[in-house]
Amino acid sequence: MAKFISHPYLRKECDISQNVDDSVLDNRIKWAQNSLRMLLGTTFYNEIDTQVQANTLTTDNNALF
Repeated sequence: MAKFISHPYLRKECDISQNVDDSVLDNRIKWAQNSLRMLLGTTFYNEIDTQVQANTLTTDNNALF
């Protein structure tokens, strides 16, 4: 599973200290993405995951993102 957001992005958007270890953020990102999978459904989630990994998000999926 590719991370949909980066550590710097999460720190900036959520005002998280630079002192918070990346491993703590990884656990939160994983939890959030698993929740997203339940909300979107596995098929649609896998489509987005594949596109994120290949850096080929469709216009519609990019707008959703």
